[in-house]
Amino acid sequence: MDVDGIAYAGGEWDASKYSTYIPDKDGMLPICEDENFEDDIANRFVDFVRVVYGKDTLEEKIHHLADQFISIDLDDGVKQQL
Repeated sequence: MDVDGIAYAGGEWDASKYSTYIPDKDGMLPICEDENFEDDIANRFVDFVRVVYGKDTLEEKIHHLADQFISIDLDDGVKQQL
């Protein structure tokens, strides 16, 4: 978002390329049923959507994206695990 093209694809890390949306410090996004971590994948996703689309339309965009994920035709193996 802050630079044209790919900001990082391995090699030397340059934190100055990130100011709009700061990458997770430890590079780990916990996936939890409960809200145990403020940097879990759900919270980071909401933060990302807020940065990209703005605070005013956040709820609308989250609902739209949720509808899109739900409408994805999952293969039978994935459906059985849900």
